[in-house]
Parts: sequence; structure tokens; C-alpha cells
Amino acid sequence: MKKFSKIVFVLMISVFLCGTPDNSFGDQGGSYWENPAYRGISEYNLSESDKRTKRNSESQTVCSSYKEFKAVLTDRLQARLNTFSITLKYDFDFDEVGSISEQALGEIKASDGYLYWNIVRCESRWEGTDGAIDMDCTADYLTTAGQEEYVRERTAEILSEIIGNEMNDEEKVRAVHDWIVLNTRYDVTGTGRSAFDVLNLGSAVCQGYTLTAFEMLREAGIEVAIIAGVPEMNHVWNMVKVCGNWYHLDVTYNDPLPDAAPTVRYDYFLKSDDEMINASSPHTWESGYPAAPFSYKEGSCLSDEITIHGTVTDENGDVLENARVISRCRNSEKAETISDASGCYEFAGFGQGIYVVKISKKGYQNEKATVRISESGVYEQNFVLRQKKR
Repeated sequence: MKKFSKIVFVLMISVFLCGTPDNSFGDQGGSYWENPAYRGISEYNLSESDKRTKRNSESQTVCSSYKEFKAVLTDRLQARLNTFSITLKYDFDFDEVGSISEQALGEIKASDGYLYWNIVRCESRWEGTDGAIDMDCTADYLTTAGQEEYVRERTAEILSEIIGNEMNDEEKVRAVHDWIVLNTRYDVTGTGRSAFDVLNLGSAVCQGYTLTAFEMLREAGIEVAIIAGVPEMNHVWNMVKVCGNWYHLDVTYNDPLPDAAPTVRYDYFLKSDDEMINASSPHTWESGYPAAPFSYKEGSCLSDEITIHGTVTDENGDVLENARVISRCRNSEKAETISDASGCYEFAGFGQGIYVVKISKKGYQNEKATVRISESGVYEQNFVLRQKKR
């Protein structure tokens, strides 16, 4: 079994410092955020000095709302700035600043897992009063701005070679997965952790595999996330949304160790929650991630092979024409039609998913049914409508 670097959920520790009554700057506070996965790596160490970052009033960014603050914080982190200052001037209590910062990082994690998992640690110190504070931040990352530029350029180059315009979601995910496995060696030294390490050096641990897959799939138009296992697993991997449904994708575990190119495994390729939990190397994780209830079947993205149809009748068995039929999937895919003269309706072109089909007609009670589509084929769902009581 591979030896993985320890991955645990990020711990946020907020420490508030009490200001003295004669402090001309007002109250003071601070927070320190660290990803435990990167502790002890000297090249990423931050200074623990209590000295405040020298503020440049000309470059100080003023935020008049939480939305602006999160946008500016995201921009500074994406730029891989090691020190930056932000001024907050809007309606908030001073003792809420720590939770405001924590909330922003949590929302960054939800919206951009690539950025979030590239941040090693971040320290913030602030001073001021309710509704007005100056914040100085110091941050460290897995990569520099220059290395991220290389990642973007190399990602675009690779995708132009392996992704075609006619590919469906499954084919895109497979192409990215195979490229990473065939061009990366698991780093048994545990030093390679970033997408830059994979794309430039060809070697990394699970963070590198996962971050590379995230960036390549995102650029290929696939909705993707990063999922962290429970602390005992010491592991991260991806989740991908393929043809409307979420699946697990563990590129690291699909890369043989020792390296056995050109071998590619698919033991952890587009798997359901149950399949990951019951795998030969069980995966477990905390809540808060998308559900993956389906076991993916190869070719399921060929949605034109899937049809839902049926008939609409009344209690006497007489067909009902012009009944309104709406089908909606949990992934928000929606279609609408009406029953024809023979009481029949039909939807075609669906993919895997759980669909709710609703029927309505004036003078009759509405009806609905759930249709679970797990593979290509024809699914029949008939309806009997009852007249409304006068």
C-alpha cells in the first residue's frame, strides 16, 4: 500500500488579542489558519513574528461589503501574494472579524478547491473598531505565481492534444485520468505536492495528482471537486460530475506502485459512494460533499439511447389527451411535453439520474412518480389521473 502524506481537514484557530484603553489604533485581533498536511515543510514556513506588516496606504484596498472582501481576498490568494493589506468598512462587529475571515475561506473552498488546497497557511492581524478595521495578511502556498502560469500553459497544451470537440463527459474524464497516470510517478519521498510538480517534474503524492486532475478537468469543462478522506486515511481525491451525476475519481490509487507504465488501472474510476466505501482500499470521508448514489456504466453518456415514456388515462381507463407532462432531474435537467391523442407521452435524450415526472390536467388531481435511470434503455411510467371532487 502506498504511503501517503497526512491529510486532515483544515483547522481554523482564531485568537483574539485584547487592546489596551489607550491604544490609538483601537482593538486588535488576529487569526492563524494552517493546513496540517503541510506542517514541518521548511520551504513553506511562515514567520511567527508579532511584527505587523508595514502598511502602504497607496495600495490599501478598501472593501465596503463582505462580498467585496471575499472577492479581494480571493484575488490576492490567486495572485500568490505573500503579504497584502485590506481595509473593511461596512456594518459588522469587531469581534466578528475572525468568523468573517473563516467564512470567506470556507466559501473559497466550496467554489475553488484548486486555490484552497494550494494554500499552505495564512495569518491575519487586524486593528480598529466596529465597522472599520485594517487587516494585514501573510500567506504561503504550494506554488508561486510563476509556477501557476506554467501550470495554466502546460494544461492548455496537454488538453489541446487529448481532448476533442466531440468528446462527451466520460471520454474527457478518461482522457485526463489516463494522461496523468501514464505521465506521473508516485513520489515515495513525499516532497512533490502540487500540479507544478506533476506537470514539470512528473512526480508527486496524492495532492499533486488530485490538483492536476482538478485543473485539467475544470479547463476541459467538467465540474470537479476535491474530497478529503477522514484523518486516518491521509488521502485526497476528486469527485467529478459526469452526464449530470457525481462520481468519485481517485487518480492516485489508479497509478500502479511501483510505476508500471504503460499500465492504467480503473479500480477507482467513476465510482459510487458505496463502491468507494467497500473498495479493496476503503475510502471514508466526512459529510459536506456531493452524493454519488450511482454506479457508472460505460457508455451511459450516450443519452440518446435513454427514453422515458408512458400513457395517461383516467380512472375508467380512458386515455387523456393534452395532459401536461414535466420531467425534472436532480441535476436540474428539465423537459416538458403533452400527451397525444392516444394518451401517450415520451421523453428522449436523457442521461443517468433520478427523474421526477409530474402530470397535470385541468379538472384532475396532479400525479407524480420517480424514475431512476441507471443504464441505457426504455423506461415506462404510466399514470392514472383522478377527477377533482366538486
